[in-house]
Amino acid sequence: RLWRLLKAVSNWNNETFKITAEIIRRADIAPMMIADLAGTIGVEQPDVALKIVLVRLRRDLADAVDAAAARAEKPRPAFASPDEEMAWRMREDPRKPVKQLIERSDDWDILPALAEQAPQAFLDILWPWYREVFDALARFAEPREMVVDYALSYEADFRFEDEAHTGLREQALLGALRIAVEQLAEHDPE
Repeated sequence: RLWRLLKAVSNWNNETFKITAEIIRRADIAPMMIADLAGTIGVEQPDVALKIVLVRLRRDLADAVDAAAARAEKPRPAFASPDEEMAWRMREDPRKPVKQLIERSDDWDILPALAEQAPQAFLDILWPWYREVFDALARFAEPREMVVDYALSYEADFRFEDEAHTGLREQALLGALRIAVEQLAEHDPE
């Protein structure tokens, strides 16, 4: 009932945001419901909508990092073959919970629209969260030999316009980041 009431609030202030953030931290509100609220608020107050989304994303990232840490602590068994080792690594990869968080799209379909509407606010509010995600991916990556390349080469599956031939759908969290950067570069090059 309280969530429905929040959706009816027409002018959000700091106090309303604090109440909403506390509800998100305490209750298991579905991301779809949070995205729906953010979509309603985002028409007039995109910065507030993005801050509401950030509360849930931080919670989800903390859970993903905890799950990654638990996976990382699992002892590595002896392998009979390289194929067996590769299968184990794919199945038990500590980065998997973090990758699933960043690469999911179903819950945050509102974010690309908010990124397009308010790219500067999007980056100001959400960029630190993206950095935490990339840092977590790097922290739980297996040590590598000195290789000169992109450190997270298979982690963030970004899509760009010239890749439309792949037929794969762009993930909302990654797509929103791409849109915000492109919009800001186009409208405010400096």
